[in-house]
Amino acid sequence: DEVLTEIGPPNGKRISSNRELWVYSGDITLEFIEGRLKRAKGTVMEPAPQALEPAMVAEVPESEPVDQPIEPEPVADLPAGRPDTSTLDNEIQQLSEGLPELPQDLGGISQEEEELSEVPDSGSFLFSLLAWAIPVFLVFIFLKIAVRIVGVEAASSALLFIAVADQAVTHGVQWLFLSVLGFPTALHADSLAAFLVMLILVNKMTYAKQLPVAIKVVIISKVAAIVTAYLLFLVLLHNL
Repeated sequence: DEVLTEIGPPNGKRISSNRELWVYSGDITLEFIEGRLKRAKGTVMEPAPQALEPAMVAEVPESEPVDQPIEPEPVADLPAGRPDTSTLDNEIQQLSEGLPELPQDLGGISQEEEELSEVPDSGSFLFSLLAWAIPVFLVFIFLKIAVRIVGVEAASSALLFIAVADQAVTHGVQWLFLSVLGFPTALHADSLAAFLVMLILVNKMTYAKQLPVAIKVVIISKVAAIVTAYLLFLVLLHNL
């Protein structure tokens, strides 16, 4: 009675004259001899309970076989290989009702998106303007420094025009190689073309009429630009 109260009735029994085996799920077996729990397999049991009174122990006829097959308790029938998923399906359906419906055509662009894409972005325009203005200003400063170092006179307007032409040639060659010809890089053709154009304009628009003097001016300005670019790159890396 104490075992029944503690863990409930067994799934099956084997009964002999003075010996009973109770079998539970999970490979748990209890052995009773004369109403006393003697051995437990598959679980840790408390000390054996007191022996029951002889009148409470059921008498088994001698003619009954010692070992009888264990009849497990019936289990509810389910389709083979398919668990009961009705509860899970109901939960999924409840969750799906709260989600917004997806658009039918995911591949195209709506008319509102096309109208928004046509509106120019002021931030990108300002960035493009700065991307042009800052290099032009730096090239102009480097040309001013170069003509002072070499000792050549040049008008500021002429140097500003040369700086604008230098950036125009650089971006033009990059556009030609990357967008028109489809190359992955400009192959340094932009730098070479900008160098030649600057050399011609310095020779024609300043007092550096001799070719070696014009080459000195262009080389000094280009080297100053390269050194400044590397210094800015190092500063950005340090800040990141």
